[in-house]
Amino acid sequence: MSAPDPIATADLAARLEALIATIERETAQIRAGNLREGLAEAATKDAAARAYQEGLRTLAGRALPEGREKDNLRARHQDFEASLAENLAVLSTARSVSESILRELAEQLSERRPSAYGPATRPAQAAPLALSRST
Repeated sequence: MSAPDPIATADLAARLEALIATIERETAQIRAGNLREGLAEAATKDAAARAYQEGLRTLAGRALPEGREKDNLRARHQDFEASLAENLAVLSTARSVSESILRELAEQLSERRPSAYGPATRPAQAAPLALSRST
């Protein structure tokens, strides 16, 4: 195992900071109800996560940093885990709310249908329901 590389360690820390910042921006936007803006962070979040994983692979096989560097990296990784847990909770809540809205809409639309058969109860031509994932 080779010696710790302070440059690679600093690079990994910077990549982790970028990932945490992206996750926190996404969480804040979605929590505020700005779904479009929050979901726009997905590509940036994916890129930051890949960069962080690449940084981890770079350090694999090397000696771990010691002392303050190790403590700082461990603390920031714990911050990352907390941010990620919060992000997942917010995304889960947003998904649950969306599903509830769709269920409510489907129920309201089904209530408009007549429950009997025959020409007098024939509904007018129904308009199709279209949903867009981008809104």
